[in-house]
Amino acid sequence: MKDFAKFFQNAKPRAKPISIAVIDDGINTKLDTFADKIHCGDSFYDPTLDSFHGRRGVYYVPSGRHGTLMAQLICNVCPVIKLFVAQLQVAPGRDQQRSFTTRSAT
Repeated sequence: MKDFAKFFQNAKPRAKPISIAVIDDGINTKLDTFADKIHCGDSFYDPTLDSFHGRRGVYYVPSGRHGTLMAQLICNVCPVIKLFVAQLQVAPGRDQQRSFTTRSAT
């Protein structure tokens, strides 16, 4: 994956930015990786259902690392990009893993 990303990063972009939606638990927009790449975002987080602490219900305050990691991987492979970020409601899943609520996804 790293070699593939390096190939694209060294290529001279001639195309318009590719639009990609990151539908996850939010992303940390303060990272340099996302400079000038985030087009917009929204949160579908309901604070009355909060089972995880520290969430504020905005797409740029992630509840975990997953959304940020996925967005970083996308940006590494595709350097000319516009990200549309959707933060979903995180809820406890099976075996103490995190999941999303159906309501926030719809």
